[in-house]
Amino acid sequence: MRLHRILCLTMGLVPTMPLSAAPPASTETGTEAGRNVAAERLDPATAERSLRRELRADPENPETRFRLARVLSWQEKYAEAEQHYRKLVAQHPENGDFRLGLAQVLVWSGNKDQAIPLLEQLSDGGRKNPDAIRLLLQCWSSGTRAQREAADRLRADARRNYPNEDFGATAPASAPPFHGLPPNQIEVGGGYDRLSNGRAPWNSQYLMFSKQFQPHTNLYGGVQHTERFGLDDVQLHLGGYLPLADRWTANLEAGYSPTGRVLPQHYELVHVQRSFDGGLILGTGYRFREYAAAQTHAALFSAEQYFSNFRFAYTYSPSFVRSQTAHNHSVQLGYWYSDYSFVNLSYGIGNELNNIIPFGVVSAAVESYGINGRHWITPEWAITWSFSHQRQGNYYDRTGGQVGIRWAF
Repeated sequence: MRLHRILCLTMGLVPTMPLSAAPPASTETGTEAGRNVAAERLDPATAERSLRRELRADPENPETRFRLARVLSWQEKYAEAEQHYRKLVAQHPENGDFRLGLAQVLVWSGNKDQAIPLLEQLSDGGRKNPDAIRLLLQCWSSGTRAQREAADRLRADARRNYPNEDFGATAPASAPPFHGLPPNQIEVGGGYDRLSNGRAPWNSQYLMFSKQFQPHTNLYGGVQHTERFGLDDVQLHLGGYLPLADRWTANLEAGYSPTGRVLPQHYELVHVQRSFDGGLILGTGYRFREYAAAQTHAALFSAEQYFSNFRFAYTYSPSFVRSQTAHNHSVQLGYWYSDYSFVNLSYGIGNELNNIIPFGVVSAAVESYGINGRHWITPEWAITWSFSHQRQGNYYDRTGGQVGIRWAF
């Protein structure tokens, strides 16, 4: 389920199952509770329908309301789940399971700051509720430096108080990418590509930043220097992700090159995505580029599917310039080996419009494959890397890679 919390720079999806799994001890035996939880996890939609009927028949039953809130949260129906949990907490303020369930939903829905006070009350110096301690460790481990230091102290206390429990290094708890990491990130890096047919190699250097404001909302940008075909170019770009409505997110981006010898003099991109149940994301968009010699227009159609720790993506992009048309298809398969570290395989085939000196903007048959990834060494530092090979029609083959260092603060 981890990848349901990752949207490689866009939308946060389905989290893991809640830490608070057992109904109140006073209402069910442990064996019955285990059977209920197992059945509800296997088919939460059916469990929801059954529990709604039970709650209509007995609206004051706290066990039924608790189980309904739980299966609602498993299906990303966070707003309704939160309402049920808040009613339970108001009616039974002494019940730790209800408070922990509310805290978990708040974390999943991106309201970690509201969840932390609830968890602090349930964690009291590393005592009381081990599940609440683990969740608070997750929240603090993805927060400020002071919170990360507090997490280390809490983990040490909890290990002393509960020697048989596991309070090891815990992953950040929140859903959207980067949200569990410090909100500000800067990356610096460079790349090198060797070309066939006697053409001079390409090289590049870049500096980029990103700023997370809230779930599904961030700003990013950067500057890049490239040398291609013996010509130097500088390009600036700025973009961001904005929530439009429930499950809808827009990506807007624009770039400008004061030199524009090989790179576009300017470009604009708009891309809209919607997430669906089951880890599916569909998107569509438009990109405009203006080169010194021509203008290009491209449509974008994308589909992503998240399952377990994997992501599969397909993109189809028809593009146009003057009387030329190009159709390109690309597929990607990504694997997350931690909440924020990943490796990604890609393959593309079709035609692309590219500015190839001295021919200008032309459509050429392409076939490309590559591998890239990002590895977080510490909560503050990561390495990004890529390697790719591309056949650009009869013009040249290009083989090279890129490496960067990212700092989160």
